[in-house]
Amino acid sequence: MFIVRCSGQDKGAAAKKPCDVSCIACGLCVKDCPSGAIQIQEGCAWIDESRCLSCGACAAGCPRKVVADMRGIIR
Repeated sequence: MFIVRCSGQDKGAAAKKPCDVSCIACGLCVKDCPSGAIQIQEGCAWIDESRCLSCGACAAGCPRKVVADMRGIIR
């Protein structure tokens, strides 16, 4: 299971101020996800667990290292 660690409502540089691991809604995880399990909603990435393949492509491609593997398999 993958999660987005900080889900603020701000976008871009504004999201970086309150949280070091904030999603900046860049959309790279959406493009990298082979199953289409990720959407950007309200300025933050959201992962649909029912569609997630647990491949780690979203975590690997995230420039802010916001996406985390809750099982600890991918770092």
